[in-house]
Amino acid sequence: TAPGTCPRCGMGLVAMDPFDAREYLVDVATTPKPIRSGQPFTLHLTVREPVSRAVISRFDTVHEKQFHLFVISQDLEHYQHVHPEQQPDGSWALAVTLPRAGYYRLYSDFLPVGGTPQVVALPLVTAGYRGDIASSSAKLAPDRDLTATVGSMQVSLALPESPLVAGREETFAFVLCDRSTGAPVTDLEPYLAAWGHTLLLSQDTLSVVHAHPVELVPEGDPTARGGPVITF
Repeated sequence: TAPGTCPRCGMGLVAMDPFDAREYLVDVATTPKPIRSGQPFTLHLTVREPVSRAVISRFDTVHEKQFHLFVISQDLEHYQHVHPEQQPDGSWALAVTLPRAGYYRLYSDFLPVGGTPQVVALPLVTAGYRGDIASSSAKLAPDRDLTATVGSMQVSLALPESPLVAGREETFAFVLCDRSTGAPVTDLEPYLAAWGHTLLLSQDTLSVVHAHPVELVPEGDPTARGGPVITF
């Protein structure tokens, strides 16, 4: 075969840049700089190339947004899933108010054009807080009840029969029903191009997974509804 062709089919080969699998950098700044609980401030996030530190300004859209941000307190009592707005210089900005003094973690979830999906965790602490991370961390007790109620909905967690294994792809499901009647919930509306979103976080906040259901939202059908089972 001629140079630049596939030896099996003879079709021409085109050189392409491989996806950049490195972990990108995220710089964080706040206005005003000392942040205080109960007072609004602006969070500034700048994504940079790992070596040159050049500002990255092109991102792919994932679930209708180019930047997903999770703001979670170290004790796991406060949780926000929000979406900053991109600025003319390529950075991202968002107004935030933290409910109380202490340590927080920011999880920046984005996909740079030409890169791989990124989840970058960074710490944030309010001004004047005297505690430390260890004393601020969650101390979770095992919850053996796999059913919870929120408003009029009852949610049951269905785990696989075999034990969950770290490092292996696992699936679990939420089964939704009406709290009062027990009838299955079948009228879920899509939110950010999915029937649901879930965040799994370790007690020490060092490990995080942002996942979406395997049941896909049909494209081009605004009347489509989901449930009663959503599998992650």
